[in-house]
Amino acid sequence: QAQNMYISDKDNFRVLFWPKDSPNGTLLARLCDPDGLSLHEPTRMLYIPDYCNHRVWSYNLNTSSLKMIAGTNISGFNNNQL
Repeated sequence: QAQNMYISDKDNFRVLFWPKDSPNGTLLARLCDPDGLSLHEPTRMLYIPDYCNHRVWSYNLNTSSLKMIAGTNISGFNNNQL
């Protein structure tokens, strides 16, 4: 919905949903250093880089499910590493 916010609270290791005009947010995910967000509106998928774990997660806003989609928890140059 317009004017709702998704917040990458990097220093507190969490991703929040903050509805418009609400005094509180809702925890969507607890990750190590979630550094930024990308929302794909047509599918309602929120993509979250988990910087210190070298992974990328998707959060399905329709089903409230979190899924790791890239990375192995190890940094590197192989095709499966971030």
